[in-house]
Amino acid sequence: PMMGFLDAKHEQIRRGIRIQDLTEEQGDRIYAMGELVSYCRAKVERGQKDTLSYRPEKELSTRLSESFLRFLAFTAVTLSPSSQKEIKITKTAFAILTKVVRDTAYGFTYDIVQVLYKHDKKRLDDPEGMDRDGIAVKIGLSSSQTWNILQDLKELGIITSLAVSNPHGKGRKAHYYVLTSHILGICRQVLG
Repeated sequence: PMMGFLDAKHEQIRRGIRIQDLTEEQGDRIYAMGELVSYCRAKVERGQKDTLSYRPEKELSTRLSESFLRFLAFTAVTLSPSSQKEIKITKTAFAILTKVVRDTAYGFTYDIVQVLYKHDKKRLDDPEGMDRDGIAVKIGLSSSQTWNILQDLKELGIITSLAVSNPHGKGRKAHYYVLTSHILGICRQVLG
């Protein structure tokens, strides 16, 4: 049955269907999805004594965005009736793409981005952030492992840290981590 379905969809494409143009908002969202995944998949290479081996860079967002756009178009065609000549990009097709994006971005970086975004979602103009231990508990890692990942995320420009007075009284200032404004903008489009 699956081969028959795919053959019918292939025939529909060959007969010349038209996929409705994306709105500017949809195009921006797909590009933001590509950016989020490119940041989440970027790695920081460290050498001896934990020094950077080279300046970390993320992959090109446009390449990922183009792949996501093709996937979205194919999903829209797959969800549409075979007789339909003009295909619309539906909320269902976008929901499937969003699931694919989250699965592709999945990892510790995505976990931390998601935790920080959810924590400050209601106050994006003035985020308060979270401390390392709070983040560690949310993502289920040790405090030291979380600290290492947070340092990498700072190198990649995903987060920044705020030194705030120690909530426990005297001593050194506490460090709270927040998403950079660029990443907050991406999360607003992708994570809602």
